[in-house]
Amino acid sequence: MPYESFRQPSPEESAAFNDVLKIDPGEAILFAATSEYPEAVVATGDKQSLVALSSAEGETCVRVRERMAGRVICFEQTMLRVIDGSGFDFVLERVVPARQCDTVLRSVFGSGLAATEVGVREGLQNYIGDLRKRTGKLLIE
Repeated sequence: MPYESFRQPSPEESAAFNDVLKIDPGEAILFAATSEYPEAVVATGDKQSLVALSSAEGETCVRVRERMAGRVICFEQTMLRVIDGSGFDFVLERVVPARQCDTVLRSVFGSGLAATEVGVREGLQNYIGDLRKRTGKLLIE
């Protein structure tokens, strides 16, 4: 999409998260931009922001949360989709050398090349399940 066609969210939407702890400016922009892109899916690895959005008060925050219901894909869901699309061995070979950069990757791929697909999938599903409990209806199915 060319830059000229970017539609700015309303000032009210943009300012809604200024005082909400644990929602950083980048996530706030993504959340507010969903007002201008009703078909968009928000992809994020920032679980703290999602949890903060889920409990934020105020009319605008509630409206944003309702609008984003079922339109957020978290990092763990993305990992499962990549495994589904590219195969576990493909992912394993590429993730294991860099697993120290992320808490979830360290956890589910902790045994390195000996990690099993069943164990990794179970670990990712557990993280997703916990996030669903903490964020209500935000995550995509």
